[in-house]
Amino acid sequence: MRSLLVLTVVLAACSQVPREPAAPVVSLPAGTVVDLSHPYDESTVYWPTADGFELEVDFAGTTDKGYYYTANT
Repeated sequence: MRSLLVLTVVLAACSQVPREPAAPVVSLPAGTVVDLSHPYDESTVYWPTADGFELEVDFAGTTDKGYYYTANT
C-alpha cells in the first residue's frame, strides 16, 4: 500500500505541465551592464506599516580577509 502511495505521488509530480515564463527572456550581449538602481527619496516605496524610509548602514568597509563589503537595513 505504501509503495502505491509513493508511486502515485511521484507520477503526479512528474506529470505537471510546465508553465510559460511570466515575462519574455531577454538575451543581452556578453559584457552588457544593466543598471537596476533606484533613487532613495521622498517618492521611494516602502513597507506600508513603516514610519518611512531610512537607510541604516550596518557595515561598509574592508573585511578582515580584504574584501569590500556593504550591508544596509
